[in-house]
Amino acid sequence: MRMLAMGTVALLLACGVQAKDSAYDAVVAAERAFAADAQARGVNAAFLAAAGEHGVVFRPGPLRVADAYAKAPPAAFNIAWGPAAAEVAPSGDLGYTYGPYEVTLADGKSAGFGHYFTVWERDGDGAFHFRSDIGISHAPVPLAGDAVVRRGSRAEGARALARRERDARLAALRELDSGLLPRLRRESPAAVYASVAADDLVLLRDGSLPLAAPFDDAVLAATDLGDATLMTAAERISADGTLATTYASPAEGRGPAWVRVWRRSGDTWQLAVDLTLPPPPEPADG
Repeated sequence: MRMLAMGTVALLLACGVQAKDSAYDAVVAAERAFAADAQARGVNAAFLAAAGEHGVVFRPGPLRVADAYAKAPPAAFNIAWGPAAAEVAPSGDLGYTYGPYEVTLADGKSAGFGHYFTVWERDGDGAFHFRSDIGISHAPVPLAGDAVVRRGSRAEGARALARRERDARLAALRELDSGLLPRLRRESPAAVYASVAADDLVLLRDGSLPLAAPFDDAVLAATDLGDATLMTAAERISADGTLATTYASPAEGRGPAWVRVWRRSGDTWQLAVDLTLPPPPEPADG
C-alpha cells in the first residue's frame, strides 16, 4: 500500500550527515529522516521534501512526486517505516534501502503492512534524495529495529569511470534488464532469476514476505506479467559503474511495473533487488 500512498528535521538529517559520515550512513540517515518527517508533517510533505527533481512513485506506473503530492489533499492516513537493509555504491552517489512499513488511519488503527523499496541518488548539492519509491503489501510484520543489514561492497571513495566505459556498461545492462520480461513469461521464473542473481538477491512481490533463493516457481508465477511487449524504461548508473538501477512500466497494454538494482561483479551485471508489481486488474464488464 505504500506505493499507493506514497521538514526541517528531514532536510537537516538528510543533508547534514554528508560531511562527516560515509555515504552508506548518509543513505540510512536520509531514509530515517524521511520516515520521521512523515510522522511529523504527514505523507505529502515528507514525499515532496525527500524526492529528487526526477523522483517517482508508482500509481501503478511511475509518476513524478511533484505531480502526485504537490496539489493532493492531506492524506487520511500515515505510514511508519524504517530501513532493514541498505547498500551504496563505492563511489557514494547511488544506493537503496528496503524494509517493512505499516499504514495507520487517523484513529490509529492499522490499515495495511508491507515492504517499501527506495532508491537514493546524490544530487548536485551533495545530499541524497530519492529517485524511486515503490512498495508491496503483505501480512503484518514488525517494523525494523535499529540494526540495518549492510549489503554489497563496503568500499568507499571509488573513482568515477570514464564516460565511455560507463556508457558501455549501461548499454549491456539495458539489454539484460529488458530481456528478463520475455524470458520470465516463457521459461521457469526461478531459473531465469538464478541465471542473473547476485548471491543475496531479494525479490519483493505483492502478497509475499521478501523472497530469497532458492526461489519457487509457483510463488513467482502468481505475479501476473500481462502481455505488453513495449515497455518505457529509465536507468541510472553509479559514477564508478558498479551499481545501477532501472525502472519500467508498459508503454501500452497490460504489463508489470518494476524497480531493480543491479550490482557489477567482474565483467557482468548481477541482480541484487527486484520489486515487480502486476498490472492493475482489468475493469469488470458492464
